[in-house]
Amino acid sequence: YAAEVKLDSTAAIVNSGIILESELNAEESRIVKIASQKGVKLDDISARTQAMENLITRTILLQIAEQQGFDLNDMQVDQALAQTAERNNTSVKEILKQFGPNASEAQQRANFKNEFIINEDLRREKKLMKIKKLLATGLATAMAVTTLAGCGSTTDNNASQSAGTDSAAGSTQAAASNDDVTTITI
Repeated sequence: YAAEVKLDSTAAIVNSGIILESELNAEESRIVKIASQKGVKLDDISARTQAMENLITRTILLQIAEQQGFDLNDMQVDQALAQTAERNNTSVKEILKQFGPNASEAQQRANFKNEFIINEDLRREKKLMKIKKLLATGLATAMAVTTLAGCGSTTDNNASQSAGTDSAAGSTQAAASNDDVTTITI
């Protein structure tokens, strides 16, 4: 009889996702290496806890992105890799090495894809938060103008429009401070 060999085991289950013991070990090694490079000594429990927290967070973010229908096909991964390499003045091979120096190219590409999806999802979330903030600011302006109008203040249509409210159309506009969003109309 051949000796029994344990291939891998489950470290955690996050909703419908599984975090493998090998993934946890690799993340723990990565965290210890980064801490060591920064001159920080982490004890085993802290490193393992941080690794597990990172993997759980990553798994949840990927699940959210999947629920929202965000995914990349192979051609899009190739494009993202090429753009990342160009932006960092390096090669695609060097970029992939950062996503698992001892991993296969397929695993490196999968790791890159997951990180890209997470970062893209976080960028979209930041934009959404900016939009919500602008909408709240615009609605507050609209309420202030409405309150002033209700108190008997005399405002003409041009003054209302310059304050961000078009009373004829019943909409509020807010201009963004960066180029991500120029105008929001509700």
